[in-house]
Amino acid sequence: MLKTTLSAALLATTGLTSLAQAAETLEITRIELGQAGIARYAMQGAILGNSLSFAIPQEAASDVLASLIVRDPAGGVIDLQTDVPGAERTLLRGTPFANGVQADTASILRALIGQTISIGGETGTTRGLLMGVNRVDAVENGQRVSRDTALMLSDGQMIDVVLAPGAQISFPQEIAETLAAALQAKSRDTSMTQFDLTLEAMGPRDIQMSYVTEAPAWKNSWRLLLDEGRLQGWATLENLSGQDWEGVQVSLTTGAPVAYRRNLIDPRLLARPDIKDLGPEPVRAQKDSAALGLLSLHSSGTAHQRALKGTAVPLVPSSGAARQGQAEQAHGLLRYELPHKIDLAYGRSTTMLYLDLQVEPEIHALYRPESQDERVFLSVALHSETPLAAGLISVQGDGGFVGDAPFGGALAGHSTMLPYALAPGSKMLTTVEDGTELASLKLSGDQLHLTVLRSRITEYQTDVAETVARFTVDHPAHFGKVTQTNGTHNKRPGADRITVPVENGKGLIRVTETTTESGAIPLEARSVLRLLRDMQNEGGTVAPDLVPVIDRALDLYAQIERVASQRKTVEAQYAALSTEQKRLRDSLETVQQSALRQRYLETLNETEQRIADVLERTDDLQTQTEQLNEALVAVFREL
Repeated sequence: MLKTTLSAALLATTGLTSLAQAAETLEITRIELGQAGIARYAMQGAILGNSLSFAIPQEAASDVLASLIVRDPAGGVIDLQTDVPGAERTLLRGTPFANGVQADTASILRALIGQTISIGGETGTTRGLLMGVNRVDAVENGQRVSRDTALMLSDGQMIDVVLAPGAQISFPQEIAETLAAALQAKSRDTSMTQFDLTLEAMGPRDIQMSYVTEAPAWKNSWRLLLDEGRLQGWATLENLSGQDWEGVQVSLTTGAPVAYRRNLIDPRLLARPDIKDLGPEPVRAQKDSAALGLLSLHSSGTAHQRALKGTAVPLVPSSGAARQGQAEQAHGLLRYELPHKIDLAYGRSTTMLYLDLQVEPEIHALYRPESQDERVFLSVALHSETPLAAGLISVQGDGGFVGDAPFGGALAGHSTMLPYALAPGSKMLTTVEDGTELASLKLSGDQLHLTVLRSRITEYQTDVAETVARFTVDHPAHFGKVTQTNGTHNKRPGADRITVPVENGKGLIRVTETTTESGAIPLEARSVLRLLRDMQNEGGTVAPDLVPVIDRALDLYAQIERVASQRKTVEAQYAALSTEQKRLRDSLETVQQSALRQRYLETLNETEQRIADVLERTDDLQTQTEQLNEALVAVFREL
């Protein structure tokens, strides 16, 4: 029989709690069920010598080889052996039954074509070489029937022997032994894998073993009894381990440990690359070319590299038994010890109460602006000093079922909010008021650095039933830092949770947030004036210490605008006078009468004098503009 052997180096022993219960075979005594589809089975058994055999469901065989831990108080482990899957088929290779044994006579005989057999019936026995198996139609007792026949070569003659009911077929001894081996291989129970464990020590003693494998994840559900102030945890689990559980201690764990599926039970046969014949090859001359003719020998080959990557997966060590009904928190997992040992037949499911806590639930009206539009939910504020696993909570009051609350779990000492139903008749009124304040101005070189303080005041108002104790809002944490509120403030991922008492069926929450923006602008009038104009348009305010500076700047800005308006008027006058000047000059070229020509000359002189006055005025206004701009810049330079 072909065997798989696991060396003692891979069976490192660790401590498992001794249960000191003798048994003739290994029995499951403890199970750690996880919510990630992984379970740890602990077994114990009595042993008299240095060997022990046990059976495991076939689908868990590789996991046993990968994770088995053995503890023998008297010594170590020599090896662990098991049958190689498919080994029986390998032994039958090259025999008539290499493809298995069929269930009918004709098919078995077809596998024996070319063998010497004997077929006996009512007309006698025929011995010879089997040539083939056919099916023919025959008449028996006046009825037409189909019969299988064996075509045999006997004493130099071909004989068609009818395989009538009751026919006796004899084989040579080696054929009979091969057929028996094939039948044994076919009848072997493939649902279980037997392991043979060899230990170093002798003598009667108890040993313990454990392994990690796939198992149905346990399912959690909660019952919150509002009128009694109780939170009950119920676990649903299934026994698909391959054997009944009798008096098994079960612990439940949460978390998502890394675990891989490994195949250590099936043989791994690596294909070797083909290589061409290494004998002598014919030598061929290459075709002549303009360059020197070369005679070359080329060898080529193909290499196939197979990378086998293994990942060591750390397993959470088993802990000692916790107190009944108590929860533990360690290694990133929650662990619950069921208060009683359980009996559960293979293929059965059970739902058990594993935790029963006294709590003080408080009813809140909960509003979540980003997820609920204008809807307000009735919610339970729940605090527990015991770690709680994730699961759906069925909330029930003195009047019966009131709603389900999705629950993502909580660590010990943490609080959570559990919305379970819409608050009847509640309407949400939300108002938002934004403000902007120029907080500071600092001059650095030719850049004016400014700080703008933006604020937002948000109010939430709602009407709720008088039975609701508090009003809570998960205010989105997108605008800035909460600097003031009229309720208790707790920071949450992506939100600020604000809670206030409900008074006379009304809830009001006010939240003030601020954020600071910094920037820089060039120190020139146009940019500064644009900043001030933007502040005015937004209804912004100015820090008190900046008010005198801003007032002076705004006064200079008003003067600059008045000068700019005057410049536009003067520029328009200049354009009109220039047009008149051109018209008069054009007319002088065509007028010959001396009196009329004299009048045109007088008018042209007056026009050109006015143009000179306008140009002088333009220069004056330009000078004023430059002086005002310098004064405006000087105001900020004083900072």
